[in-house]
Amino acid sequence: MAFDFDDEVKKNYNATVSTMLLKDAYGKKSQVANSGPGIYALYLDGELKKIGKAVYNKGIFTRMSQYYRLTPEGLSQITKNNRDKIEVKFFFLKKDDCWIAERKLQGIAWDAGERMPWESKNRN
Repeated sequence: MAFDFDDEVKKNYNATVSTMLLKDAYGKKSQVANSGPGIYALYLDGELKKIGKAVYNKGIFTRMSQYYRLTPEGLSQITKNNRDKIEVKFFFLKKDDCWIAERKLQGIAWDAGERMPWESKNRN
């Protein structure tokens, strides 16, 4: 059983997933369009690397900005060499619901065999 982020979000949260490259999720036009708390999935070369939540400041935009700009709050696995190839899928959710939704989607992904190597709480 393969994990499909879009299908799981639609089934569990009746929400629409936005998909774009990390550099576009962080781009200046995205500051308004991608602002708000939510859940995201990071993919590199078609492989799911991480599912996370974005709840602080401008939510999704702030988190993608940290990742793209390679700040200390970001991920060490994101580098200048791969950041322009990373695909981001995300949806907006009330801030208070993000913690449970993140864990639920991570659990579904793990149960489907995803390893999510960039996940700091990796079960491997």
